[in-house]
Amino acid sequence: MNEGTMNESKNMNEVERLRRETHAAICQEWEANAPTEVRKGVPPSRIIAAIAARYGMTAQGVETVLRKGGVYEGARQYKEEILRTKP
Repeated sequence: MNEGTMNESKNMNEVERLRRETHAAICQEWEANAPTEVRKGVPPSRIIAAIAARYGMTAQGVETVLRKGGVYEGARQYKEEILRTKP
C-alpha cells in the first residue's frame, strides 16, 4: 500500500471504507466471472443482476460501480472484446 492510499484510508470514516471495500469486491467478482460466463452465452446484464442481488444493490448501481472502476464500458463493447480474445 503506498503512502497516498494509506493516508486516504485514515481519513475515511467507516461507511466510506465499507463502500470502498464493497466496490472493490464487486469489480473483482466481475473480472473473475464475467469473461467465462459471456463466452458461455450469458448476457452481461444477467451477470450484473446476479452480482446486484448478492450485494443488495440494483443492477444499475452495480453497473455504475463497474464503469467507475474501469472494468465495464457497456454490454456490446464487453461482449465484442471478450469474444475477440481467446480464453
